[in-house]
Formats: sequence, C-alpha cells, structure tokens
Amino acid sequence: MQTDIGIYSAIELFFAAKIIWLFDVIPMPGGSLSLFFLFLNLVIKLFSDSYTSSKIGTILIHIGILFFLFGAFFSTKLSNEGVMLVKEGDRVNFFISDSSYSLLFTNGVDTFSIPIVNNNSIVNKKTMRINALGKIFDLDVKEFYKNCDLDIVNDKKIFYKVKGRHTFPETEYDKAGVLILINANTYHVIEDINLPYSSFDNIEVKLIKSRVYLPFHISLLHFEKNVYLKTNMAKSYKSSILIDHRIMDMQYKFDIQMNKPFRFNGYTFYQTSFIDEDKIITSVFTVVNNPGNFIF
Repeated sequence: MQTDIGIYSAIELFFAAKIIWLFDVIPMPGGSLSLFFLFLNLVIKLFSDSYTSSKIGTILIHIGILFFLFGAFFSTKLSNEGVMLVKEGDRVNFFISDSSYSLLFTNGVDTFSIPIVNNNSIVNKKTMRINALGKIFDLDVKEFYKNCDLDIVNDKKIFYKVKGRHTFPETEYDKAGVLILINANTYHVIEDINLPYSSFDNIEVKLIKSRVYLPFHISLLHFEKNVYLKTNMAKSYKSSILIDHRIMDMQYKFDIQMNKPFRFNGYTFYQTSFIDEDKIITSVFTVVNNPGNFIF
C-alpha cells in the first residue's frame, strides 16, 4: 500500500483515520481512534488503582506512555512542515508549507491572500465576507483535494472540474484543488494551474501553498559541495548560515549538512538538496516546526 500511494497518504489512511474499512466492507477502528481508547484506558487505570510502593514502576511506565501519546497528538495537530529555498548571499524569513494553502486574488496590479486550508483541513466552512481589491464578495470553501484530476465537460461551454484521487507516492507531483463559491457561483481552482472561468470581475483566483513566517531571518553565507572523484555528482554538501534574530537582538552562525540537522527556536532545518542554476547556488532546506517536541 505504501509503495502505491506514498508514505504520507498511508499514514493518513490508516493512522490518522478514525475508521478504516477492512476489505472495503468491515469497519475497524483507525489509528487515531485506537490511540484515543488506549489513552482513556490508561487514565482510568491510573485513577482506579490503589497506589503501593510495589506498583511505582508500573505507574511510571503508564505515565510515560500517556505523555508519549499526548505529545504525538499535540504534534499531529500543531506541527508544520515545508520547504525553504535560500540563494547564496540572500536572506529569507519564511518557508512554504506542505499542508497549508491560501487563495490568492489578483487584479494584475495588487494582490490579496487568505488562508483556507491548514494541515490539509478546511479552516472555515462558513461563508466569509471578503473586502479586498476594491470588491466586496462572499466566499465559501466547499471541498479541498490534496490531489485532483481535470475533467473537461462539454455543456455549451468548456469548463474545468476538480475531483479527488489518491496522492502520488512522490508528493511533489500532487496538485491540490479546491471547489469554492464566490457570490454563490462555483469556481474550481487548482494549484499552479491557470484555468479559464477561475476569475470574476477581472480578478483572478489562484491556489497557492501558504508561507509560514519565522521570527528570525536566515542568510546563506556559503555553500560547500564535495563530489565523487572524476564526476560532478555530489557526495556531500553543507550550508553555512547566519541566524539574525532581531527580537532577541542576536546573531548566530551555524552549519547545516546532510544527516546533521540544525535546531533553533523550535524549528528543525534539514539539508535536503540544492539547486545549481547558472552558477547560482540555492540551498534547499526541509523545515519542521513541532511544538510537541517539548514533551519528548
């Protein structure tokens, strides 16, 4: 299953789901529901047992498991992960989220964005009154698909429709899509694809991954690459960065390299890859913000 739909979809299908269907017929408790009952059972056990010195070891083990389960739940709900691109000599204070999306409205001159999806769930399913770009309109987010297909339907005019499907094993090939209502009119918007009939009143609507802003800036001072002998294939590489934390009025220099992540202020940075284009190096970091780390 994991090889067919990818590790993230497998985790969501089995571990994050409340109910899973065995052979598509028999309902079974999913990972999240099973962990909830395990957590509840341990709490009841702790409060119902009598405390004696001989049970201290068992009690401590139960408390440790409770903290572990609570931390896992906390991380699942509040963690954020994405990608940061920093060119050599540049300074950046945001990363692009993998699971949060915004609608971008533009009239060709000005832009306005509003977050609509967080952790692959619709943020607000109620009607929102938007006042932007000189227009006032009602917005409803009806459906969100982590990956979608295009259907061309001929009914006097060609329009596009999104429908959900399993994600690719390699999530970078996925194209998210949303079905929205603007002033009660239906629009289908797909990530990174400009579609006809996804605009209104000379305003174009786009679906983009949300930016997550950091409380500090990162500058890429130098990028170092080691290659295999007589090839241009990278054997190892590292980024020398400068952290500029203006709120704390501090600056730090660190190295991030393969298999040696860097942790700072609740964020973990992994050296994922790099882009070498026209002799300009761009370092690619995977950024993970996990508030549940304090429990572990």
